Amino acid sequence: MSSHWTCRFFIEAGELFLRIMNEGWKTAETEANAIAKLLRKHGLEKGKVLELMCGNGRISINLAKLGYKAVGIDISPMYIKDARRRAKEHNVAEDVKFLVGDVRQLDKVIKNEGKFDAIINNWTSIGYYDENVDQLIFSKARKLAKKGVF
Repeated sequence: MSSHWTCRFFIEAGELFLRIMNEGWKTAETEANAIAKLLRKHGLEKGKVLELMCGNGRISINLAKLGYKAVGIDISPMYIKDARRRAKEHNVAEDVKFLVGDVRQLDKVIKNEGKFDAIINNWTSIGYYDENVDQLIFSKARKLAKKGVF
């Protein structure tokens, strides 16, 4: 798996995309509010949310600020380190957890986290792999969802 372009780009050259992700923080609060509105529409006022391919945490952190417990997973150690730093800066480090891991191995990365009320993916990460791999990711994610939103 390490030879896939996602590993080369997001791990070995992660600083390139980090600049783009940092720009995403300008709209992160608005995006998180929209996601929270959708979650509430599905009856989830508060709860445990898993964010797949979370980058440097802009959505998970803002959901935590809205009262959700969030877990974010990303393949890039650089992005997760930045997310943890930002969680402290935003005073939500107790309400959000960030894990380094490949979503293709989601069941192994999240094995000790239990089930989630909602599982989200925001931005561009689905479609980086072929359709079969994307379906595998969705299948693994569904198994982690209580009966909530995915």
